[in-house]
Amino acid sequence: MSLVLFTGASLYYVANEESQQKLKEEIAANIVQQCNYTMNSIDRFLYERLQDIHLIAGDPVFQDTASTNAQINQRLRELKKVSPVYSSISYFDMNRVRLADTEGKNLGKQHALINYWNKISEGEDEVIDISYSESLNVNVFHFASVVKDADGDKMGVVVTRMLINRFYEILPNLSEKDNIISKMQIDLLDTDGVLLYSNYNPNGILREKYNKELILDYLKNAKNSYYEDGDILYFLAQDKGYLSYRGQDWLLIFEAPMDIVYTPLSNLRNKLLQNAIPIFLVAMAIGLFMAHRVAKPIATLIHSVRNLGEGDLEAEIQVNAGSEVGFLQKEFKRMATSLKAKINEQTLLNTQLDMAFHKMEQQNKDIKASITYAERIQRAMLPDTQVLQYYFTDHSILYLPRDIVSGDFYWFDQIHYAGKDYFAIAAADCTGHGVPGGFMSMLGNNLLTSLITFGKNLSPSIALAKLNKAIKNELHQDKENSIQDGMEISLAILDLQEQKLHFAGGNRPLFIFRDKEMIILDGAKVTIGGVAKFEVQRKRMAELEDQVIDLKENDLIYFFSDGYKDQLGGASNQKFSGKAFRKLLYDNREKSLAEQKEALLRTFAEWKGVNKQTDDILVMGIRV
Repeated sequence: MSLVLFTGASLYYVANEESQQKLKEEIAANIVQQCNYTMNSIDRFLYERLQDIHLIAGDPVFQDTASTNAQINQRLRELKKVSPVYSSISYFDMNRVRLADTEGKNLGKQHALINYWNKISEGEDEVIDISYSESLNVNVFHFASVVKDADGDKMGVVVTRMLINRFYEILPNLSEKDNIISKMQIDLLDTDGVLLYSNYNPNGILREKYNKELILDYLKNAKNSYYEDGDILYFLAQDKGYLSYRGQDWLLIFEAPMDIVYTPLSNLRNKLLQNAIPIFLVAMAIGLFMAHRVAKPIATLIHSVRNLGEGDLEAEIQVNAGSEVGFLQKEFKRMATSLKAKINEQTLLNTQLDMAFHKMEQQNKDIKASITYAERIQRAMLPDTQVLQYYFTDHSILYLPRDIVSGDFYWFDQIHYAGKDYFAIAAADCTGHGVPGGFMSMLGNNLLTSLITFGKNLSPSIALAKLNKAIKNELHQDKENSIQDGMEISLAILDLQEQKLHFAGGNRPLFIFRDKEMIILDGAKVTIGGVAKFEVQRKRMAELEDQVIDLKENDLIYFFSDGYKDQLGGASNQKFSGKAFRKLLYDNREKSLAEQKEALLRTFAEWKGVNKQTDDILVMGIRV
């Protein structure tokens, strides 16, 4: 009887200790990985905020030296409305005087020369800082960027603020109630060990240093990025940056009692105990009758179990079906096989998940970086607005890609031919959006320059016919399974000396506003490029013809794609419609084009609401 009890207890102890040690190491490694992932999420979030502030600083309203404080303040409020993550946005001049603020606070007052202002005064253009906000009276994230005019001269600073407690919204692991990490104490430290964020000590933020310097030193030198101190476990992740964001050398520390971290160990112990109890009972029953015959089979079983406990999951457990302990051996073998299968299954699953996560993360980084670079190339290929400003002092371009890269593009150029000056201008909507549309837009841009600027094709209908042929040749659209993409386009060539406008369009019209009159020049029902049947395409191309109209002083001309009118939104989640678009342009026709652009942006934001942008948007206006 004693031998049976001793053997059963030994089996349970060996299996329990070895299994729990392996599971304990896996749990710790998993939390280290989650800690690193959380730090990476912080870096990714800060990178996105830097992208936000960079785009905001490049807003034409802020870069325009003629913009008033009221216009700047209105633009700030529109930006805050579409970016609810920020509590407030301010605009300062280079002397730190607050000129505009979404909350209307501290206007006209000079900000103290502290924190991010010191960095800006030292020459940095974009700064991330956690400090006390003079306007909100709380500790916040500050994201600041210098605003430069068209000559690259510094003219102001735009600052966004985000409450520190919004970390719970940007880090999913911290807000999931059933996640172990949600039960931990979390601290974010700067390079001097000062608290930048704490989920249990909010009053210590920016005031106190991390109070366990010895633990911090152990963590920095630990090989596995975690450290045990009594009943407490500490995990460390270091700030490594994300893409172009270099990081701040911050430290993220997770702290939790071992009984919380190793909760799965208790579950495993209970399962082992539940399996062991029936075995003990059976063994005791057998021992009462056959104690003198079981010593050798049990010794063999103990040897096998020790091998299993030492990590040899392939250890053979012999089963003597005819012996008195055969049933005991069979049940333990079943338990060992089940444990082995579970461990192998969990290990395989962890490996697969880890590989998939890293692969997806790297692919996402690569794809986003490539598309962002493609967007830079596309914007670089668009014509310089200074050319437009030379001929038309009042003009505007509303250019809003749905994705990073746009399928809409605008083109214009000045042409001198036969002793006369001409100005050619076009707005095009390529098939699709995103990367495919972006490639088509760059092809169309290059072909227009070749055909009109260098080819001197000054008849819009002839230029579009040649553009159609060039796209078909470039994309080999006369072959089977060829690319079917094309574009809709409105093209006008202005005779600047005769004050005449020559127009032709492919599925795109042109609007002219003259006093209270609205003149619409419709294009032909034809797509430029594409793989329509030859006869159909030939008949439709024959409909292309020049429309000529005499221009008058103060005529307002609009080119546009169909993205604005097709935006889904409003109370019924329907399209904005062409009728509403024409009315919006008509109602604002007497304002400056800069003010008209602001009205278009404001109306678009209100109509779209929480919906995603439906399509690329291009609206371009010039006043004669």
